[in-house]
Amino acid sequence: MFKIRYKIFDDLEDELEGNEFYGENGYFQLIVGQYEYGVYLDKELDSLSVSIYWWMRYLIEATLKLKEKNIIYVSDIETPKIWIELKKKNNANMTISKIESPKLDGFSVIESESRIESKKVDWGEEIDLEKYKRELIRISEKYLNNLYSLNSKKNIYIEELEKLLKQLKNQEKI
Repeated sequence: MFKIRYKIFDDLEDELEGNEFYGENGYFQLIVGQYEYGVYLDKELDSLSVSIYWWMRYLIEATLKLKEKNIIYVSDIETPKIWIELKKKNNANMTISKIESPKLDGFSVIESESRIESKKVDWGEEIDLEKYKRELIRISEKYLNNLYSLNSKKNIYIEELEKLLKQLKNQEKI
């Protein structure tokens, strides 16, 4: 089983600067089998808030790269050592794992298999690749709709997320 949950924090009273937008931050959680990664609470606690936007964007980008590569790592940008590993086993199945490995200078948020040295694997669950992609697309569409309803002005980041999602949908012929 694979599921994504998010909760946008109420930030409509905040003043936006530059390319900021409403709905960027809140709770973000991955559920993979019996394991959960990330926080999801009823109460909003700013200290536990993460960028929902960047999680969605990086997962879409990583999933697009799975077409060419068998292993892709997505950095949890909030932590110094945690990566989420997306590993394609075949055309039907994949594993998602939480691993611990140093983030060295020059690493990007999304890395391929050759650059990451896995130190510790906390969990690795095999899931259906198609179900993973459908859940990612479904939740990303929902999140984009939330962003468009919260933001009256055009925003380059929101438009980029929409373009990436369209690429993924085209790749999957959805």
